[in-house]
Amino acid sequence: MGKLMVFRRMATIGLVLSVIAAASGALAMNAPWEYLFNGNNLDGWKQVNGTAKYWVEDDCIVGETVKGSPNSFLATEADYSNFVLEYEFKISDDQLNSGVQFRSAQKPEGRVFGYQAEIDGKDRAWTAGIYAEAWRNWLYNLEGVDDARNAFNHGDWNRVRIAAVGNYIRTWINDVPAAFLADDVKQMRDKGFIALQVHGVSGDPKWQVRWRHIKIRDLGATLPTTDGLLVPADTTGQAPPKTATVLVGPDAGLKQWRHSSPDKAIAWKLSDDGVLEIVPKSGSIVTKDNYEDFHLHLEFQTPYKPDAGFQDQGNSGIYIQQRYEVQILDSYGKTWHELTEQDCGAIYKTIKPDLRACRPASEWSVYDIVFRSARWDAAGNKTADARITVVQNGHVIHDDVAIQNKTGAGQQEGPAPRPIMLQEHGNAVKFRNVWIIPLDLSTAKGLEARVDGNALQVTLDGRTFTNYMFDGRQKLPFFYPVIGPASGKTVTEKQLDPYPHHSSLWFGCDRVNGANYWQEGNDRGQILSKGPRIVVSERDKVVFTDECVWKRPEQAPDVSDQRRITITAPNKSTRIIDFEITVKAEKDVTVQKTNHSLFSARMRPALSVSEGGALINAEGAKGEKGTAGVPSPWCDFYGTDNGITEGVAIFQNPSNPEAPTPWFTRDYGFMSPTPLYHMSESEVSFQSGETVQLSYRVVVHEGDTVTAGIPALYKAYAAQAH
Repeated sequence: MGKLMVFRRMATIGLVLSVIAAASGALAMNAPWEYLFNGNNLDGWKQVNGTAKYWVEDDCIVGETVKGSPNSFLATEADYSNFVLEYEFKISDDQLNSGVQFRSAQKPEGRVFGYQAEIDGKDRAWTAGIYAEAWRNWLYNLEGVDDARNAFNHGDWNRVRIAAVGNYIRTWINDVPAAFLADDVKQMRDKGFIALQVHGVSGDPKWQVRWRHIKIRDLGATLPTTDGLLVPADTTGQAPPKTATVLVGPDAGLKQWRHSSPDKAIAWKLSDDGVLEIVPKSGSIVTKDNYEDFHLHLEFQTPYKPDAGFQDQGNSGIYIQQRYEVQILDSYGKTWHELTEQDCGAIYKTIKPDLRACRPASEWSVYDIVFRSARWDAAGNKTADARITVVQNGHVIHDDVAIQNKTGAGQQEGPAPRPIMLQEHGNAVKFRNVWIIPLDLSTAKGLEARVDGNALQVTLDGRTFTNYMFDGRQKLPFFYPVIGPASGKTVTEKQLDPYPHHSSLWFGCDRVNGANYWQEGNDRGQILSKGPRIVVSERDKVVFTDECVWKRPEQAPDVSDQRRITITAPNKSTRIIDFEITVKAEKDVTVQKTNHSLFSARMRPALSVSEGGALINAEGAKGEKGTAGVPSPWCDFYGTDNGITEGVAIFQNPSNPEAPTPWFTRDYGFMSPTPLYHMSESEVSFQSGETVQLSYRVVVHEGDTVTAGIPALYKAYAAQAH
């Protein structure tokens, strides 16, 4: 990932790091994102100090300077302690100074004080630096941090992330690391409100700052951590758990090891107290056993060689499966910005550490590594990259990152597990207290996909989220069930009277060259899948493709399509299905005006308007009466069943032809964005070989339209339109 290592999905380490946490007694958490701004009003906010104007416009909070006002702040009503905060901002003039307060409060006279992430459009460009408003002045400016200074987008939107846990605070500007503050624990503030600042100005320029997509992962007030990455306790010297295999220790000997060359004996030195020391030029050693998924604890000590070259200062490495190297080197004293992909803790020549966590040479250091091997299908095709979490000296330096290929001199990737290798690289590096616990992460938390018969199954945390049904005896492929995030029940339904052709979530069309690729009766036409292919099956994403032909018995196809489906689960309350399809006319095709067309959803009856639910579009119109035949970027169905509110929203991609098109909706639980029912002509024709590209996003959500943040989610989707 190069010099600018993006901070990776902080809260997801709850999956694999929980293994370390269980062993160390530390806490790993998986906090969901919560939106602090609902896109509609300023509920949950209050103005403190100053008279600047704040209002809501175009899904943004707008702040505007007012003549004679001191610094003004729009603050959250709630306080926050440990968190990850993200937001986007844009300023109307680079002369406007602004910022976002956090862990802040008011002095008795009303003045706001606390930490501030700077907004600085001037040439100084210290945006995302950390300032102590009305308190301690600059704590971490960006002087010399040129990557971050150059990341600022003048006249456009910028994205900032703040991670604050304990006395450690990190910031990023447009995914580029900016500030990294380890504050004085005697002076630090550990909680307070979040506030949007409009700085006082001279004159009356009416400068504006806009904020949007303000969201937070609230990590709670008490964490047994040492920095902003949900860190477990330092495990140096930790005794092996009963379930561990001791690889290096006082009573382990060398029985778990062999020389990397099978015909050679191990020449490394092993002391009576269980310290194993490399003998330079004697070769590397590998475990006798092969390992797939595991937790490895390893303590090491590099020699002090200040006059040696960069890669000769205590160089060694841990080759996982003899394929992927975690580097060992004396990198003590380097700043994070000086670290490279070849320094201590790096996934060698691939990913530099997220933090600097090195101890001086001749002191013992510790790695705790949780590794999930790459996944392969029966044909030997890789379906998921290897993933790794590395904790160095109590600091998470790699947070559940994917390793896309072998590193350095590693062996080629393949389905078979392989040994762990300790590298001899000409340095007398020492090892002690090395132990390993094999894990079964085959059903690890997150998304996974597999084909079982005539269904492609997508699971989340080991439980079904949806199946893509493609049996050749069906009318067409469809998704069923589509499980809601809170109830565990499907939010869609299929084959309900009097419309048994409604198939949960599907794509089809009636009246295509006289054929019917919608309603029951396979003799009238079928959409036949050639069999989906899994492209990606990783914890945070599933991607698969499918090719379908639209044909009637004994006839050449009228149409074919290529579809690509991406499924994600960004938080515990939201599931997303992105459906992209390219439809190709295999001959000259005429489609007559029809309401039975294109992408559609049929809700579970309990969530329909007819049974007390709601249907709303982007303009706020409600029900069939307000949404049918009305162009709109999105519609959202939701309802409450047994006290649980869930729903389904469909977004039209702005790049779709004629988007946003009118909708065909029904209160009994049907919705479909389709231009084919509302076109002015009676039919539309396509020449053989002509294609049409369409994209949709399905958001399966807990809560109603507002609490699910549907307007903001659509805005983010539209911004990525293609």
